[in-house]
Amino acid sequence: MSEEPAPVPTTMQILTKRTFGGLAFAIAATLGACALFGPPRPPEYEPYTTATGVWVKDLVVPLDASLPRVVPGARVTMHYDIALEDGTLVDSSRERGQSVEFVVGEENGLPPGLLHGIEGMLRSGRRTMHVPPALAFGEAGVPGVVPPNAMLVVTVELLDVVPPAAATGG
Repeated sequence: MSEEPAPVPTTMQILTKRTFGGLAFAIAATLGACALFGPPRPPEYEPYTTATGVWVKDLVVPLDASLPRVVPGARVTMHYDIALEDGTLVDSSRERGQSVEFVVGEENGLPPGLLHGIEGMLRSGRRTMHVPPALAFGEAGVPGVVPPNAMLVVTVELLDVVPPAAATGG
């Protein structure tokens, strides 16, 4: 009994094996490179608590430290979302499509804790804060909207900051 010779692969079979082997290698190399050198993750900022008890976590901090910063007397334009701890949205300037503008330190109807939480922010920054009841709407709450003694979770996006001298025209 004679053995039959092994079939000789065709040129197409050889090229196909090499091509798919090379393709598999290229895909694996690309995926590995993406894992190592892919898009950078946004920075994580450490939360902190203000002297008045507002818990603050920056989400976006502009790299340009020369941008105007929130200080007393500055004119601020911002969007905010105010929610209860369970996530129930109470008020949102963003949903209304109408930013709010005010001078820091003047009466504006916003909870004082929100104002404590934006101190020092740079224009174009974003942050989340947890405002304790005493600096939110307190024991009274807002009937039908905010229960008494409710902690608020506020997210702020600072659209503009005009320094105090420019805000007063002087």
